[in-house]
Amino acid sequence: MLFRESTLQESNANSSVISDSLALMKKKGFPENEVADFAEKAVHILDNCSVSLGTGTQFRYVVDMHLSRVRLRIILMKPLNSPLSNADDTIDSISEFVTQLFLRDNSAFVSCRNIQNRTVITLYSAVMPRKKPSLKSPTLWFKSPLLWAIIMGVIGGLICQRLPDNTRSFMVDGLAEPIGSVVLALIAGISGPVIFLSLITSITSLGSVSKLTDLGFKIMWRFIKCTLFIIAVSIAVSLLFYSAFGSGSIKFTPDQLVSMLLKLIPTNIIAPFLNNDTPQLVILGLFLGAALLLLEDRVANLTTSLRSLQEWSASVMRLVFVLTPVIPFISLFKAFATGNTSVLLDG
Repeated sequence: MLFRESTLQESNANSSVISDSLALMKKKGFPENEVADFAEKAVHILDNCSVSLGTGTQFRYVVDMHLSRVRLRIILMKPLNSPLSNADDTIDSISEFVTQLFLRDNSAFVSCRNIQNRTVITLYSAVMPRKKPSLKSPTLWFKSPLLWAIIMGVIGGLICQRLPDNTRSFMVDGLAEPIGSVVLALIAGISGPVIFLSLITSITSLGSVSKLTDLGFKIMWRFIKCTLFIIAVSIAVSLLFYSAFGSGSIKFTPDQLVSMLLKLIPTNIIAPFLNNDTPQLVILGLFLGAALLLLEDRVANLTTSLRSLQEWSASVMRLVFVLTPVIPFISLFKAFATGNTSVLLDG
C-alpha cells in the first residue's frame, strides 16, 4: 500500500499519483488497454480537481489492491460539489460498488463521497485478470502454503508416532491441540465483527434511504431466488432418499418455520457476538446501519469511527487468514501421530 502526499497541477498526466498507480497495475499484470483506461480516468479526475480547487492544492492519496482491483483513493481536504463532472462512470456512493461486486461486474468505476468537510474520490480498476495455472507447473505446487501444510502435517505426524508415549502425548495434547484451538478461535472471533462492521459501513455509505431500498430489493430478490432453489433441491433429494431407503415420514409444520425465522432476530445487542451467530449479526448490522443512515450528519463522528474500526478489523482478518494453513497441518499431524487416520475419512 502506498500512502503519499502530492499537489494538484495544471497537467496531472505525469504526477506521482499516475506513475504509482500504473506501476502497481503493470506489476499485477493488467492488460495495456486497461492500464491506459485507468490512467485516463485518473488524469481526468485530477484535472477536474485542479479546476475546482486550483493548482498547488495539496492532497493525499493511497494506491493499493482491494478485492482483485487496483484502488486509487484521492483525499481532498475540502468538500466539492461535483468533482467528477463529465465522467461517464461516476457514482456518488459505494452502493454501486456493492451492486457491481454482487452482480460480478468486472468493469472499472469511480465513487465519490464527502466526509466531514473532506472529499474522498476512489477509482477502481477492472478486476485483475486471473492466470489459469497449469497443473503441470511446479511453481503451482511449491508456492502453495496449504500444500506444504498438508505435507508437513503428514511427515510430522509419522515422525511423532515413533516417539515415546510421553513425548508423543505432549506433542499432540500439549502443543498441537492448543495451537489449533487458538487459530480456530481467532478466525471465529474476528469474523463476526468484520461482517457486522462491513454491513454498517456499506449501508451508511449509500447516502440516502432510497438507495438503500433499491439496493436492498435487488440483493433480497437474488437471495430469495437462491434460497428457494436450495429448498427445492433439498426437498427433492430428501423425498427421493426417504422413499427409496427409509420407512419413516417427513413432517414439517408452519410452527417450525416461524420458530426458525424468530431465531434470526437477536434478543439483545450482545448475544450475536457472544454466540458468533452470523445470521443475527447480519440482521443487527442491517438495522443499525439503516438507523445511522437516517440520522445522517447527527452521527457523523460515530459513522467515521465505525469506518475506521471496519478497516482495522479487516486488516486483522487478513493477518489471521495467514494462519489458516495451520489448521490442516494440526489436523493431519494429530491424526498420523495418534494413528487414528480414520477420523479424516469420517470428517
